[in-house]
Amino acid sequence: MEIYLTRLMDIVSSESSSSTDHKELVLEHLVRFYKIPGFISEIYLNFDCDLYTNNIFEDLTKMLSKNAFPLTGLYK
Repeated sequence: MEIYLTRLMDIVSSESSSSTDHKELVLEHLVRFYKIPGFISEIYLNFDCDLYTNNIFEDLTKMLSKNAFPLTGLYK
């Protein structure tokens, strides 16, 4: 699960290797994960609280906050 989520974050974070449609699809997939009851708390407990794994919840949250706004800017 750690490798899968890390790969999804890499796809969204990469500048040139993926198209905008591909990144949008990955972001929608990650949002579906967030809607699973208890998924986020399990990710935090099993990865972020473990000394030998990456901080998946922290990395996911940072990546999603950076990609929360549209590419063309905000309109009134």
